[in-house]
Amino acid sequence: PVKKGDVLFRIESQPFQTEVDRLQALLASKNVKVAELSEQLAAAEAATSEAKANLMVAESQFDRQARETAEQAAAQEQQVKKRLDLANIQLQRSTELVKKKAVSQEEYDRDRTAVLSLNEELSQAGNAKRIAEEKLRTGSASLEAVRQQISGLEAAERKLQLEIKAESD
Repeated sequence: PVKKGDVLFRIESQPFQTEVDRLQALLASKNVKVAELSEQLAAAEAATSEAKANLMVAESQFDRQARETAEQAAAQEQQVKKRLDLANIQLQRSTELVKKKAVSQEEYDRDRTAVLSLNEELSQAGNAKRIAEEKLRTGSASLEAVRQQISGLEAAERKLQLEIKAESD
C-alpha cells in the first residue's frame, strides 16, 4: 500500500546540479567581465573628460595668443603705413627740390629707396596680418590633433558601452 507523502521514485539530481553549478559559474564570470568593462568605461570617460578640459585650456591659450598676434600684426601694418605716408611726402618734396637743384640726387635717391623699402615692408606686414587672422579663424594643427584624440576616446567609450550592454543582455 502507498500512503500520501510516500516517495514513489527519485530523479538523479547530479546532472541537474552540475548544470546549475555551471550556469552559476558562467554568471559569476559574466558579472566579473561586466565589472571590468564598467571600470574600463569609467577610465575612458575620465580620459575623455580630461582631454576635453585640456582642449578648452589649449583653445583658450591659443585663442588669446592668436588674437594677440593678429592685433600686433595689424598694429605693425598701421605703423608701416604711417611711415610710408611720411616717406611719400618726403619723396614729393625731394622730387620738387631736385628739379630746382636745391637737393642732391643722392638725397632724392635715398628718399626714393626709403619709399620702395617701406612698400615692401607694408606688403610683408599685410601678409603677416592675413596669416595671423587666418590662424585665429582656423586654429592650430595641435588643437586639431587633440580634437581627433577626443573623437577616438569617445569612440572607445561607445565601444565599451556596447560591450557592457551585450554582456548584460
